[in-house]
Amino acid sequence: MTDQSGTSQELHEEISILKQRIMELEHSESERKQAAEALQRSTEEALRLAKENKIVADIGRVISSTISIEEIYKAFSERVKELIPFDRIVINLIDPENNVVSCQYHEGIFVSGRQGGDILPSEGTVTAQIIRTGIGFIIQLESADEMGEKYPGLLPELQHGIRSFLTVPLISKEHVIGGLALRSTKSGAYTNRDLMLAENIANHIAGAIFNAQLFIELKRAEDQKEAAIEALRESENRYRELSIVDDLTQLYNSRHFYSQLKIELDRSNRYEQPLTLLLLDLDNFKTFNDTYGHVEGDQVLMRLGQVVRRCLRGTDLAYRYGGEEFTIILPSTTSVDGAVTAGRIRTEFKKETFSPAPDRDVHVTMSIGLAQYRPPEEMKAFVQRVDQLMYQGKRSGKDRVCSGPQP
Repeated sequence: MTDQSGTSQELHEEISILKQRIMELEHSESERKQAAEALQRSTEEALRLAKENKIVADIGRVISSTISIEEIYKAFSERVKELIPFDRIVINLIDPENNVVSCQYHEGIFVSGRQGGDILPSEGTVTAQIIRTGIGFIIQLESADEMGEKYPGLLPELQHGIRSFLTVPLISKEHVIGGLALRSTKSGAYTNRDLMLAENIANHIAGAIFNAQLFIELKRAEDQKEAAIEALRESENRYRELSIVDDLTQLYNSRHFYSQLKIELDRSNRYEQPLTLLLLDLDNFKTFNDTYGHVEGDQVLMRLGQVVRRCLRGTDLAYRYGGEEFTIILPSTTSVDGAVTAGRIRTEFKKETFSPAPDRDVHVTMSIGLAQYRPPEEMKAFVQRVDQLMYQGKRSGKDRVCSGPQP
């Protein structure tokens, strides 16, 4: 009896030990499974972090490789989508002076009034909120009506089916310069992890935008400086021209005549090239002025300037010498060829018809003297010789060309 009782007790203990062992084994298996699951999660997390870090690094490289802000926006958008899926991305910049927000870049769902280049008041926008707080946030409510009531600035996007809104500030030099907005048509599309990731990548684009804006401002300042220099140069040239050009005839004036004639005389002496000078004077011009007035006389002088310019080559130089007298320098020209030019001017101007009074048509003539330079003749003597030839033409009956002998 005693032996049976002892055997039963031992058997009971063995069964208890076996049950305990089974429980320990089951617990160990559970721990093993948990450990395996934890390892799997850690591996997936490590891979996700590695992917995120790689893409964020790629964003930095892409941004630093160009100063074209349009290229930066495009490349940035493509890489961001690999990290945080979106149906619409928007980059807004603020103009604190005018209290407006400008849409610099967008991609995805079209929203009227929220496209690239659009400008809208900052009040009531999500961008205005991040400007005030400097903190990113997520808005994703189940009810579109509730969201529209709470955030009226989002109504245009709500009307296009957007239900999840992630917005982070663009901060450069400790100042909020704008906002990066990601939008999704799915409710509950974004997590706090997405928010932190978006804030991280926003730092890259903010720096790029700041640098691009700085480059644009510097370029604009440089362009303005160049424009100012060019305007000054043009003004100086215009002043120089005004100082040597006769306003009425648009020919050079006598001040410029003597300086240029000296240059041409020196060139003629150096290269042994012919040089001819013409001096023309309108016939009976004082009588014309006395009869019809100086206003009509000015019309005659102005038309003469036009005729002279039409009859000359690009290398010839014409001057209003004084009053109704004009001089013309003909470089590399003999007196024979110069006489042809003088005859053409005299003939063409004689064809001009003036109507200084009602039913009164008048033709004006001129007398022209011309001579070829005789090296080493002095400039003053050369001009006086041509002047005497012009007066010789007047004494001979006017309306004619009087030429000196060719050297």
